[in-house]
Amino acid sequence: MHDVDFSGQLAKALKISGVLLALLCLIYLVFLPGNPYILGLVVGTAAGIVGAFFLGKRMSVAANSDGDQGKIQLLIGVIFRLLFIIVVIYVASRFEQVNLFATAGGIFVVQGVFMSIAGTALGSGGVSEGGSVNNIAEK
Repeated sequence: MHDVDFSGQLAKALKISGVLLALLCLIYLVFLPGNPYILGLVVGTAAGIVGAFFLGKRMSVAANSDGDQGKIQLLIGVIFRLLFIIVVIYVASRFEQVNLFATAGGIFVVQGVFMSIAGTALGSGGVSEGGSVNNIAEK
C-alpha cells in the first residue's frame, strides 16, 4: 500500500488558503473597508494557516520519531494548536472591529480546503494500490 502524501496535500492546502487569504484582504481593503465580518475571516484564516503549518511540522517530527515519542510529539502539536486557536479567539473577542464568529469560521477554512484535497485524492484512487477507501480502512 502506498502512503498518503500528507505533506504534499498540506502544502497544496496552505497555498490555496493563502490565495483565499489574499482575496479576503483585497476585498477588505478595496471593496468593504471596515467590515467586521471580512476582517474576522481574514484573522481566522491567517490563524488557521499558521496553526496548520506548525501542526504539519510537528506531525513530520512525530512521523520520524519512534514509538511513544512520536505520539507525545503529535499530542504536543495538537495541544499547542488548540491553545493558539483559543488565544486568537480571545484576542478577536477583545476588538470591536473583528467579528468573533467570522474569526472562528475562518479558522476552519484551511481544514475545509485540506479535506477537499484529501477527498479528491481518495476519490481519484491516488492514495492506495487498490484506490479504495475500504482498502485503506481494512489494512
